[in-house]
Amino acid sequence: MQIREFERTDLKAIKDIVQSLHPDWFDKNALRNIPVDVQFQKTLIAEDKGNVIGFVSYFTKDGEATIGWIGLNKEKRGKKYGTQLIERMEMDLTDKGVSIVRVETVGETTPLYKPYEETVKFYKKLGFEVDKKSEEKEEQGFKFRMYTFKKALSH
Repeated sequence: MQIREFERTDLKAIKDIVQSLHPDWFDKNALRNIPVDVQFQKTLIAEDKGNVIGFVSYFTKDGEATIGWIGLNKEKRGKKYGTQLIERMEMDLTDKGVSIVRVETVGETTPLYKPYEETVKFYKKLGFEVDKKSEEKEEQGFKFRMYTFKKALSH
């Protein structure tokens, strides 16, 4: 696998990844927003044998980084590709003097929803800690709470 910077020609592959993960991970807003956001945020692309298999986008404000989006082909999950994307992002951020990275995701659901449980485990495994929890919300009979994770990067 190779990790490289985003090129505009990657948009179709990113849209395909997002579409394949919808509705498991992304809602209609994400389907619309991700292709726009990845062009304005710093975006890294994971390729395997010349095929785009994943991406992570991030941005900084006030010297801290926030992950905008991350997506990985379903068949590539659990094979360390997502971990490698995050590690490369962290290396880039550290090289530029950034010491904190955050990400917001669904942290709790009622009823339990396995994809978000896996997302929480993923970030915790990478050393992220829950920094904030939102008030519980409800949409279409589904209760959830957003978590903001935070990780200190070592220099």
